[in-house]
Amino acid sequence: MRALTFASYAAVAFGQVTYQDTSGTILRTDNGTYGPALEEFHYYYDQWPIGLSVSSTGRLFVCYTRGQYAYTLGEAVNKTAEEPYPSAELNLPVSALNTSYNGIPFGSADSTGLISVQALYITPATADRDETLWALDTGRASIMDAQDEVTVPYAQPGGPKLVGISLKNDTIYETFTFPANVHYPDSYMNDVRFDLRPNVTSGGKGVAYIVDSSDEGRPGFIMLDLGTGESWRRLTQDPSMLRVDSDVPSYQGHPFYQRSVGQPIGHLREGNDGMQISPDGNTIYYSPLTGNYLYSVPAVNLLARDDDPLAERAAKNNVSNLGQRGGNANGFEGDSNGLIYQLVPEHNAIYFYDPNDLQTHGYVRDPRILWPDSASVAEDGPTPPSHTSVAAEVDLLLQQDEKTRRKREIIAERIEREAILRRLHGQGGLRAESRDDNDDVEFVLERTKQPGLNDGFKSDSTTMEKYPQGRKRKSEPSRGERTSVRRRYV
Repeated sequence: MRALTFASYAAVAFGQVTYQDTSGTILRTDNGTYGPALEEFHYYYDQWPIGLSVSSTGRLFVCYTRGQYAYTLGEAVNKTAEEPYPSAELNLPVSALNTSYNGIPFGSADSTGLISVQALYITPATADRDETLWALDTGRASIMDAQDEVTVPYAQPGGPKLVGISLKNDTIYETFTFPANVHYPDSYMNDVRFDLRPNVTSGGKGVAYIVDSSDEGRPGFIMLDLGTGESWRRLTQDPSMLRVDSDVPSYQGHPFYQRSVGQPIGHLREGNDGMQISPDGNTIYYSPLTGNYLYSVPAVNLLARDDDPLAERAAKNNVSNLGQRGGNANGFEGDSNGLIYQLVPEHNAIYFYDPNDLQTHGYVRDPRILWPDSASVAEDGPTPPSHTSVAAEVDLLLQQDEKTRRKREIIAERIEREAILRRLHGQGGLRAESRDDNDDVEFVLERTKQPGLNDGFKSDSTTMEKYPQGRKRKSEPSRGERTSVRRRYV
């Protein structure tokens, strides 16, 4: 079975529109679903998931942002339960997640234990790596502040890290941390993708692209050379990275605001969020959570190091706005066909962007898809989206709309036709006919040539055109002309 697995807080595009005949009235109804059928694969009871990844053998790994949760990385062991992974000991206890300096809270600087894992990604086995589960640890577990509100303390070096876990022996074999000038105290690493081609970086082992979605206002990209451990930033605070101020999305049919005790009504502040790399590794697609636009940038511009004085300017100059997608999007995923899947919590849906036609399309929509946050394409890939099926739905709607339009125009045509016939009836040589049915409207105005009049007559024409006020005659027929005017609706 082909599958695109995704995680949402609650459980888990062009809407399917049906027509119901109620007491003779055609009623258009959105049933809230389209696309491939969903399989309810796993149920979460104790901790809400934020990210997941599926191995080549079908193992499901899940992560949870920390507050009071017992662990931050787990593996599903049956349909309703998970257990700490790779062990309970490597998931730091709640008491060790945070510290403080001069009364200011900070996240832990522990580089050996897992603090708060935000995202997971699995890379296949290579000549020098086992199949690897990569865990992106923000180092920033949430706490309750003095006003009893949830807050996230600043990070300190050592806590934010990228951890590589071998799925062959379930052990951590590699840990990367970041200097303070790359991962800021207010940075928040949100997602990660990999290009393991050896020629991509000088280290010869590939590169990791990391999303920094900082709420505090410095979102951008962090790149990590997997061979040398060197890291650097690009596009920090570029307009394409920033949140859309005062954005009011709608979730489950309700406008969404952030409400805090004693504070004015606020808005989501998250910047750069979803990100995916093209199959050839040449293009990075991304967008902020609070925006409706999809962007891309050539990977080569993100790979340029700081020793190039024009690297940042070149990256900014090569950002492309790929247009609106029809709603705010969260996490991204991709497939070998180059399609970019975008999780759209506003519509309980997953969309995909097709670089071939430069459009966003609906893939699947279902009321059970509540706040989809991350997705993982399994070893056999997702069910291929069908442009044809979506186009067929559009065509059906247009056909139904055409039928409604035709009925209205037939009524207008009858009124106009009767007026014309009444006006022309009784004039010399006039014969009038009319006919209509559900599929055709036709009327004939015929003037017969009168003996002795207009010998050598050459007919001109009578034409009817649509104007905002209705149909009007453009020119009068010469006497003796036979004129037929027809309007057909098929």
